[in-house]
Amino acid sequence: RPYKNHEVVFAAWEAHTQGPAWRGDELVLFGAGEISTPLPPHARWNEGSYQYRQAAAELASAKGAFIHSRSASQSGVQLLSLSLGVPTLVSTAGGLPEYQPPGFSITGIDDAKGLARDLDAL
Repeated sequence: RPYKNHEVVFAAWEAHTQGPAWRGDELVLFGAGEISTPLPPHARWNEGSYQYRQAAAELASAKGAFIHSRSASQSGVQLLSLSLGVPTLVSTAGGLPEYQPPGFSITGIDDAKGLARDLDAL
């Protein structure tokens, strides 16, 4: 769905994987729905609906979580990620900037370069 902002996230991810800060990690997407943009290199989609107990271990092992949506709708993902100790990368609309710990990423909705820079910092 367009509010998920896949194009910007994928552009940032691709820029990150082409730079010197990339260490072989991969972008993992969870959930049901539709992704109209092709997945970038080093990305996979775990398609389907998940309960917390099914995804918690993999989420907790993540280097970071994207909540880079075009509209405020994903604060539950942000809170879940933070409760698992996973840094979150949020857009100015997608997550709740006031919930971001000091120094955590908050970038503009269309700022793929800024998001890539924040990925590099992880």
